[in-house]
Amino acid sequence: MATFLLTWNSKDENWKDRKHQLRLIRNKPIKKMGWWTGHTKKIRRGDRVYMLKQGSPPNGIVASGWAETDSEKWRPRRGHAPRTGIHWTIEELIDHETEPILSKQSLLRAGVPRTLLHTVASGVQVPAHIAKTIERLWARHLRRPASSQASETQDEFFAEEGEEKRRWVKHRKREAGLRNRKIQVELERCGGHLRCEVPGCGFDFLAMYGSLGRGYAEVHHLRGLASRQHSRRTRLGDLVIVCANCHRMIHRGRGACRPLDGLIPKSTAPNMKRDRVSRDM
Repeated sequence: MATFLLTWNSKDENWKDRKHQLRLIRNKPIKKMGWWTGHTKKIRRGDRVYMLKQGSPPNGIVASGWAETDSEKWRPRRGHAPRTGIHWTIEELIDHETEPILSKQSLLRAGVPRTLLHTVASGVQVPAHIAKTIERLWARHLRRPASSQASETQDEFFAEEGEEKRRWVKHRKREAGLRNRKIQVELERCGGHLRCEVPGCGFDFLAMYGSLGRGYAEVHHLRGLASRQHSRRTRLGDLVIVCANCHRMIHRGRGACRPLDGLIPKSTAPNMKRDRVSRDM
């Protein structure tokens, strides 16, 4: 996730529905408001966005949210040249006429570069270490009562979560019956236990969690489905029992699946084995 500054010059009053949005924002975030982003094409959906008020004082950050679209070309009106912009969700919005904003002076004192705060271009990317500073100051500013000073040691980070969304997702077909048969065969072979087959692990959900973990494990395809151009048969021998942790590590990153051998370094495997024995006892 990257962080970007959008700019708003209040002298131009190009945010005509701001008052209406201030009333709406009290109930829930406002979705997909369009805004110009200068020449940048780097903004991606999910990136962090702040609105930097310029022009007549006070100057500083007045809003925050998240990019809902990638940077894209728009044609504002017929006959006009296309411009680059995004749609973004406003999660917080301050009325600078009645409420204190996160001022440029506060940002400068915290080490935010002056060149970043005095930019006239919208869509400027913020370096990662500066973005953390801005996020900390913004969270502190929003949580601070207007009549008191917050402690300088307070450090809060928050984000809006829980909104229901629907998405179309492309995925590889998997047969639940094949997985269930693999589980059944291993339960019969191992006397009701399902142990992770990654060398050096051997985690057993039944031994760790008792009846809650009975019959539970994850099943991994030794021949990754993502690498297949077309569907083909998968046999029980192509599947292995793994624990959730090992399964995540096998698939971590965007490359090919990691092999089971060598997934757990030999230097850590003996310690894990002793820990497992002590828990089983």
